[in-house]
Amino acid sequence: MKINSHTLLILAAFIGLLSSCGPKNVDDTAPTLAFIALSPEPTPDFICGAEEQVVFHLRSGDTLSLDLRLSDDVELSQYKVDIHTNFDCHGHKMDTEDWLVLQTGNLSGKEYLLQLRLPVPANVTAGNYHFQIQVLDKAGNDNPTAYVYAIKVLNAADTTPPALNISSPIVNSGDMLVLRKGQNITFSGNVADNRPLAEGGNGKVEIFYRSNASGNTFRWGSPLVFTAADDDYKDFSLTLPVPNTAANGDYVVTVWAYDGVNNAAPPIIYSARITN
Repeated sequence: MKINSHTLLILAAFIGLLSSCGPKNVDDTAPTLAFIALSPEPTPDFICGAEEQVVFHLRSGDTLSLDLRLSDDVELSQYKVDIHTNFDCHGHKMDTEDWLVLQTGNLSGKEYLLQLRLPVPANVTAGNYHFQIQVLDKAGNDNPTAYVYAIKVLNAADTTPPALNISSPIVNSGDMLVLRKGQNITFSGNVADNRPLAEGGNGKVEIFYRSNASGNTFRWGSPLVFTAADDDYKDFSLTLPVPNTAANGDYVVTVWAYDGVNNAAPPIIYSARITN
């Protein structure tokens, strides 16, 4: 088929129209932030059993101070600061105050110097916290996992964790705790502290089991909550049924004890196997 010059002009115009409808100068680059000054200086530490390189250590009454440079190649839009608890390794709170921050602000231009002064509550709930800074540009780009840090907080009124001792079950080193579905198992022991265990409202013993196959963690039964009658020492005995809904396989069972301000004792950890 012969194509004349008029047809070629029509085709060229049509192709040009299609190309003009496509995306042009698409901004798909996430903004960034850089630390200019920070106090206190973060250091490596273990959080939920794994080492993290950037961990801020603070006490009640301290202030987390950060000077940041927020940048984008086109234009900034917004920032968000979020501090929330990580007590369950992602609490139970009464008299102490969890440190919760949710702060946002609008931005413009390609660069912004942000000063953050984040005071820790005077009667803070001790424990692990997550600290996240998010920066968005005008196109909505964000890197939500780039700037997530850990914070370890102590309550200045009580920085001493309790001591947890387990008398049953006892498993020899290298052996597994064998659990059969529907079976009852009793965890017995004691918790001792330098102050009344209930003072602060967070004192408790609780047990978790985590599947090695899926990584999912479950609380086993209800926590044993300390009362004023327990003073600074508590013998305990928790009898728990092995869930029939648990999948067969290998697990990690962890017994935790917390004092009134949420200081955690070094946990007791079992390797376990659930069977029918």
